[in-house]
Amino acid sequence: MDNPKSEISQKSENGLEQSSINSLDKLQQGALIVAENGKVKFANAAFRELTGLHNSEICEDDFLAELFDSISSNQIMEKLQSRSSFEMLVEIKNAEGRNITCKITLIPAFQAEAITLPLSLILFAQPNEIEKDLMESLERKNRQYELAIKGTRNGLWDWNLETNEAFYSSQWFEMLGYSPNDLPATLQSFYDQLHPEDYFRVIRTINSYITRETLEYDVEFRLRQKDGSYKWIHGRGEVLFNKENNPYRFIGFNRDITEKKLAEQIVAAKEREYSNLINSLQEVIFKTDIYGRFTLLNPFWKQLMGYNEENSLGEDLVGYLHPTEAENKSGIVKEIISGVRKMEFQQVRMVTREGKVIWVELFIRPEIDEESRAPKGTYGSIKNISEQRYAQLALQESEKKRDEVLSSIDDVVWSYNVITKESTFFGNSLERIFGYKEKEFIEAPNLWYQIAHPDDRKIAKATAENTIKGTPASEVVYRIVKKNGDVRWIRVRSRISHLSSKEVHRIDGTVADITAMKRAELALIEQEKEYRKVVTSLSEAIIKFDDKGKIIFTNPAWKKLTGYKSETAGGKNFFDFVYEEDLDIALELWNNTQKKGAEAINGELRLKHKTNNFRWVELFLQQSNEDGEHSYFGSIVDIHDKLQANQKLIESEKKFRFLSENLNDILLLLDTDGKFLYVSPSIKNLRFSSIELKEKTIFDLVQKDSVESFKLKFENAIKANIKSLAEVKFLKKGKDT
Repeated sequence: MDNPKSEISQKSENGLEQSSINSLDKLQQGALIVAENGKVKFANAAFRELTGLHNSEICEDDFLAELFDSISSNQIMEKLQSRSSFEMLVEIKNAEGRNITCKITLIPAFQAEAITLPLSLILFAQPNEIEKDLMESLERKNRQYELAIKGTRNGLWDWNLETNEAFYSSQWFEMLGYSPNDLPATLQSFYDQLHPEDYFRVIRTINSYITRETLEYDVEFRLRQKDGSYKWIHGRGEVLFNKENNPYRFIGFNRDITEKKLAEQIVAAKEREYSNLINSLQEVIFKTDIYGRFTLLNPFWKQLMGYNEENSLGEDLVGYLHPTEAENKSGIVKEIISGVRKMEFQQVRMVTREGKVIWVELFIRPEIDEESRAPKGTYGSIKNISEQRYAQLALQESEKKRDEVLSSIDDVVWSYNVITKESTFFGNSLERIFGYKEKEFIEAPNLWYQIAHPDDRKIAKATAENTIKGTPASEVVYRIVKKNGDVRWIRVRSRISHLSSKEVHRIDGTVADITAMKRAELALIEQEKEYRKVVTSLSEAIIKFDDKGKIIFTNPAWKKLTGYKSETAGGKNFFDFVYEEDLDIALELWNNTQKKGAEAINGELRLKHKTNNFRWVELFLQQSNEDGEHSYFGSIVDIHDKLQANQKLIESEKKFRFLSENLNDILLLLDTDGKFLYVSPSIKNLRFSSIELKEKTIFDLVQKDSVESFKLKFENAIKANIKSLAEVKFLKKGKDT
């Protein structure tokens, strides 16, 4: 055998320290130092002894490919390149061509001092028989998994439960849109990709299986893809236990079941939709077995019959029929179950839980097994038609009364049979409204829209055509031209009547002359136009805003108050125009209006003007519920000049009182009747007080012989609105003059 030290003695040839070579040569296990490209850099003595190979043979470029089979070789190269730890059972060939079973351990990232290329250490050991059997079993599973994954594109994974290191196949990464280097080779990488809603459930499933609480690992979950979306995954795997019966390895595969899940969700949605539809029907839906016993009932069964559907399952359909019906119809049900009859519509009587007899329409047909084509039961529906049956008995009496009523009303009542295309008219108003007789309408079906006003002919024609088709509008209003040329407004109302099969059978309706009402409406519209003209011409500002203060309408007087045109105010908030110091007043008015409802509330406040000034106004505010929506109407009176005038008046009055109270002359203010409004303090010169004169007039103080002449002068002065000077004798309290 070659001397290894003579062939690998120069540090520059392989970059390995002599101390490292000596240490590896002392190992009892075979050892190789391998670069990530698969090139062997060193083989120790134990390896050469194990294989009987020389260094020159070992250091060839394709040595690893010759040493291992292709699958093992590919796995080792993948681990070398990803710098991952690895342990597996392999078959290697010695110099004589004999296979030797070895357990190899790959230790990555062994870095030689003078070599930039990362190296890995591979240790070879011949296992004992128990370990060999376990490793061979594991390897067989690995190969089976690998072959299965390559054929189905499932993602293989291999977790080391002792180190938390993991191996993921390229298919595992591709399934999620990753490349093998995007995620670290750890168990945590799997946990990090789990959907938050599945995380704890999957963890519990894994732990339960590892601790042998469950017999298998078979679980569905969602994993996050590289683009952030999620895929549904079906995971299966198996845990390996060592000779101490401790789990040390977990191997399995993931299968992409996203499309299957989406299909299941669609099917589930359809089933829910079907179930909701069945449960919402106002008729009974049922199924029976081949003996006629209920196997399915929807909730309407309880509403119709009074029995809980759960309690009725397994009971015979015929048992709920009226005794007479049960005797007559049981044979028909048996023939349907056996397939002799294909389907059957029957009007039968049934007996409810309370003992009430009801009439129903029973539809029943056989259910055939798809494979054997043999009958396996029935399905059908039960519809309550009691009202129909009982209504038939009262129909003739009702029609008699109807004719009596129709003859007394002003409207034309008509009926159109969709099946026979025939029209019928009731009442005595046909000729009065249209000017044409019933015979003329029957002989000329197009007369309906021919007599329509030219501007409304399209509406009338569409109304007639839709009625013939069986799809009339519920109400149509248009004008007609009577036979004598008069233009009248009519309202046509329609209602559809169905047969039991729900096909349109008849269309009934009325025609009313609403000319007077339409004229009133047109007059109302004109009134509204006039009202708008009045509002527009008002000197007072009119405003309308919604429940958030957004202005809907203002008249032109708004500009005088604020300087802004009405069209620019629309959409803005009314409270933005209120002077800041008066906002509390405005909001209080608004709140009080909401409490008072339709009652008007008023208050004084200031509105901001475009010129940065303000105007004093009196706001009258009232709530309105127009079309069910809260809004507010208000009138705004400009009191700015009035308040300023009042202020001046107050100042003037103060001056007046000051002067009057300091004069020796008596100053009096009188109303047009001569009553005292004000008396200066100097009235005391006549020995009267202002209180004494409160209920008197000026004429009470004039000497009696001068009263009439003074009154005349007083009245003339008021009428002419002129100053008048008069000499008159006044009475002094306690004296004559």
